[in-house]
Amino acid sequence: MEGLSRPCARDGCQLLTQAILWRALTTRLKIEVLDGRHGDARAGDAGRSPIVEATSDTERWWGDDLDHLIVEIERGNGYAKPMTFVGTRMT
Repeated sequence: MEGLSRPCARDGCQLLTQAILWRALTTRLKIEVLDGRHGDARAGDAGRSPIVEATSDTERWWGDDLDHLIVEIERGNGYAKPMTFVGTRMT
């Protein structure tokens, strides 16, 4: 359950891109949840590039394929504070 509303996308194309990435993150990958803003650091460690088409004022995305995705949110998804979700391929 979301619990907290937030703007998430600037247009329909970005909203659809985010929805597809969230679906891949939550159904295909093992997720590590981190308190705070760790997207830049984790993306740099993993050698992942920003996903410009999905990044907005409230969500920042990184990844080069659907086997490793990182998203940093300001709030939402049940959290009232910044959070980072790191998804890696299940082995």
